[in-house]
Amino acid sequence: MPVKAKLNPANARPQQIKMPLDSTKTADTESLGAPAHTECVSGLADTILVCMMSRMTTESEAKEFARQWVAAWNSQDLDAIMSHYDVGVVLISPVAANILDDPSGTIEGNAALRIYFKRGLELYPNLHFELLDVMWGLSSIVVYYKNQKGTRTAEFIEFGKNGKIIRVVANYSG
Repeated sequence: MPVKAKLNPANARPQQIKMPLDSTKTADTESLGAPAHTECVSGLADTILVCMMSRMTTESEAKEFARQWVAAWNSQDLDAIMSHYDVGVVLISPVAANILDDPSGTIEGNAALRIYFKRGLELYPNLHFELLDVMWGLSSIVVYYKNQKGTRTAEFIEFGKNGKIIRVVANYSG
């Protein structure tokens, strides 16, 4: 029996469920238990259907994503951290400007972001985030947290249609 991926709205990650899939028909996302704003894409005919949130609209969705994002950072598992980011992600940060000696503080692309994050984890081996608040919009959230040094940070995070982060703008308290 083919496998469909079912969206768990609490964490915006697909879950696999076994059920027949007729690739000649358009998927009814609501029948899969997904919210109306979920997009489903058929990967291989008759084999898999992957659903990801195209936008976050509820407090619980935003908070669950933020909890998972912070947990990935606190684990210092680079693969877990990178799993949240799109291949074409753009990050703008004053810390990136400092670490990379680039006044624009801009990092473009998943590969460059991975190198930057790896360097950051090496520079800050005791890195730890404490989630303070989360604000949400149609396709974005703001994650407000405190790091191990007590610095308060707000990151504006924008999501692409695939549910991955496509843009980050980091802001720090000092």
